[in-house]
Amino acid sequence: GGGGGGSSNTKAIFSGRAYPESTVTILQDGRVVANTPVRESAAFSVTVSKLKGGTYLFSVYAEDDTGNKSSIIQKLVASFWRQPLALIKKR
Repeated sequence: GGGGGGSSNTKAIFSGRAYPESTVTILQDGRVVANTPVRESAAFSVTVSKLKGGTYLFSVYAEDDTGNKSSIIQKLVASFWRQPLALIKKR
């Protein structure tokens, strides 16, 4: 899990493509921290803010309006120290 010192202004930005009109959910250390709708173009972008220094495990999945979920993308590990990590991409 996260924790430790450092700036609380650090953020992680997740962007990519998912099924249009679905919702992308971001989990940080197993708990939901953000949801964002996916545009008709299939693009999404979501920011997780106020991260303190430490190491976090992020997971991402998409879900459509009928409840169908994508596979969870796991093992997106990010370490934040005094210099922010600005972007995490999974292709």
